[in-house]
Amino acid sequence: MQYFFNNLRIAVKFIIWFLLMSLIPLTISIYVSYNNSRKVLVEEVKRSLLAVADNKTNQVESYLIKQKKNGIALAYTSEIINAVDKLTSVSFQYGSKSQEYSAAEQEFKPMLSYYQKLFGYDDILFVNPANEVIFSAAEVKDFASLYGTATYTESELSNVLARVKVTQESEMSNLQYYPQAKKVACFVATPIFEGPDLKGIVVVEIGNQGINEFVQDYTGLGETGETIVVSKIGNKAVFITPIRFDPEAVFKRKIQIGSNEGLDIQKAIKAEKITDITIDYRGQEVL
Repeated sequence: MQYFFNNLRIAVKFIIWFLLMSLIPLTISIYVSYNNSRKVLVEEVKRSLLAVADNKTNQVESYLIKQKKNGIALAYTSEIINAVDKLTSVSFQYGSKSQEYSAAEQEFKPMLSYYQKLFGYDDILFVNPANEVIFSAAEVKDFASLYGTATYTESELSNVLARVKVTQESEMSNLQYYPQAKKVACFVATPIFEGPDLKGIVVVEIGNQGINEFVQDYTGLGETGETIVVSKIGNKAVFITPIRFDPEAVFKRKIQIGSNEGLDIQKAIKAEKITDITIDYRGQEVL
């Protein structure tokens, strides 16, 4: 090889050396061009994802605001006020297990079940001034244990009932996962007064089904993009809606806060905004 190279003409040697030397700036140029193109592409995807994220946030907020307004309007209808008045009086006078109460409950059950389905609520509740659930359109038994009004110190339902008594106005709770009921819910509570006295509280329960519909709309997210909604429960970030590649993830997929897993989700739980390339729950690199 050395012999062959030594016997080449000067012009040919010059051309070969020129080609070899030109590879260095060419390689640098390609690398710089690739990096610049990659940065531009990443920025475009970032802008697109931020737009989708803002849209999803607005959809969820608009949905919850609409459900709150419907719940408040429903609580002030004459039929609901009449039902609260009668059921509260009968349960106080005869007890919630009496025949008189059963008869009153059957009188109003069809109407309240209709409103529950019409507005897409998980339940419509009547709560007496002692925070006891005296009626459930979904016929939930042992409500105090399931939703923490009797035991949970941080129950959103308990908190919203307490706020209503202080403000004497309609209040809406945050979304919360209730492990005994195995569901996520938020509540809109509206007080009903008879003169200055609190007669009862009408509560509508909003589940996460409506939010699931927004999450499972993949418009603008291509073939792999998805929206993840999590809730901080104890020291874990818990998935509270289905995800694109794991429909069974709800309440089952969890991230230990403080671990090296799902750092982006952990930051979101702490109300920190982040845009970064990271590894997702499938072990795939994502933006």
